[in-house]
Amino acid sequence: MPEIKTTLTTEEYAILQKTQELMRIAGGAAETPDAYAEFVLKSAIASYATQYPDDTPSAAELAIHKDAATRAEAALAAEKEKSEAATAQLAEYLKLKEESPAP
Repeated sequence: MPEIKTTLTTEEYAILQKTQELMRIAGGAAETPDAYAEFVLKSAIASYATQYPDDTPSAAELAIHKDAATRAEAALAAEKEKSEAATAQLAEYLKLKEESPAP
């Protein structure tokens, strides 16, 4: 079974512990902060699975993928521009080299 590990700061763990204690008082079953964190994660996964029961992408997923594609296209255009500039410099260098008299 896959396992997820995370590292929390002291402050984050204190907040997790306080939240777990409050939820325990309110009737929650998690007896430790670790158990509470696992409960929260599994609840989020179950909620997503309920909200999106099939593999049809949500509007949020589509927006994320569209944004990623836009960023990738911009990066590709920047790399193309760099490549074209380098090619132009090389062509200029070769032209100057060709036109220079040999020593």
